[in-house]
Amino acid sequence: MKCAVHTDVDATGYCRNCGKPMCSVCARPVRDVLYCEECLATVMGHPAPAPDVSGLPAADAAVVRGNMAYDHQQWADAIREYQDAIAKGRDNADVRTDLGNSFRFSGQPEKALEQYTIAQRQNPQHENSLFNQIGLFMEVMHDPNRAIPVCEEFLRKFPRSDKVPRVREQWQIAKNL
Repeated sequence: MKCAVHTDVDATGYCRNCGKPMCSVCARPVRDVLYCEECLATVMGHPAPAPDVSGLPAADAAVVRGNMAYDHQQWADAIREYQDAIAKGRDNADVRTDLGNSFRFSGQPEKALEQYTIAQRQNPQHENSLFNQIGLFMEVMHDPNRAIPVCEEFLRKFPRSDKVPRVREQWQIAKNL
């Protein structure tokens, strides 16, 4: 399992409150109990303030609220807000990829794949939507055969990406299974 925030780093534990997988950078240990930063703040009575979206167009406000929910692993809220943003006209590869990630982390991998695919159609040069498909196939859907062509496509499209070592690693693992 990979860290929910640093998706290229192995998780070392899970938040006791929300269950989010965390790497050693993200984990906040309190008396041998691990929390993510957001949950620790909430447990201590310091929830994140709601963002001021009063001056933003409705679609942008929905994206901001979606990002806030995403950052706090409130996947259902993030999904609702990103879908609202799309319905109100903010439909781009970044929003679709974040919506896909929200579906992924809420246990809906097919819906995640659908959003990553739409993001790639909208912008074939959108690196994260393609990269996230690899992780989805390998780590969530356990389908290395579907990951192989996506790895190959990523390596063709983004040969200078800082994600290339991770993609090559996933490609080798998939080919050897």
